[in-house]
Amino acid sequence: MGEDVTFGGARPQRDFPNKKLAVLREAARAFVEKGVAQTTLDDIAERLKVTKPAVYYYVKSKDQIVADCIALAHEDDEASIARISALPVNGLEKVRQVMHYYGAAIQEGFGKFLATVDLHALSETSMEQHRRSQRFLFEACRRLLLEGIHDGSIRACDPTTVTFAMVGALNSTTRWFDPNGPRSVESVIAEIWQLLEGGIASPGS
Repeated sequence: MGEDVTFGGARPQRDFPNKKLAVLREAARAFVEKGVAQTTLDDIAERLKVTKPAVYYYVKSKDQIVADCIALAHEDDEASIARISALPVNGLEKVRQVMHYYGAAIQEGFGKFLATVDLHALSETSMEQHRRSQRFLFEACRRLLLEGIHDGSIRACDPTTVTFAMVGALNSTTRWFDPNGPRSVESVIAEIWQLLEGGIASPGS
């Protein structure tokens, strides 16, 4: 499971957040491996080695699990992008750091779930959550690109087109990158960024 969480015992309320998080993490892995539509609460319980009623103690439904997984991925994005946006560096460096953060985040856990989820399997509520999360990411990238254009570190370009190209390039790694292969995810992201940077950096940046 990856987390040292025991589900037996008297279920003390103080353990509730950690155990619920463990349920969500295992569910996110199952959704990535099998798909949302193909994953049942029985599957999640089996992976956690608990009963289905034990899972229901922490979540009300599969739809709630999906919504919570999207929310956690979005919280990570918001916190990391806010931190990077506040750094005393130019726009190009901020874009680089966001791309490195995002490229690593979508390789596992909630980030990978959000980047690879089958949209047709989402409820209307979860679909709207997903749209809001994607809009936030794209608007943040556009804003930082515009910041770089204004401070001279990024050449004049269409920030919308560049954002789609950058995010799309990183999202594609979830389909072909092998974490057990000869390369690290950091080296792959660095090479993708090098190619992108060559197209958007102002001369001398």
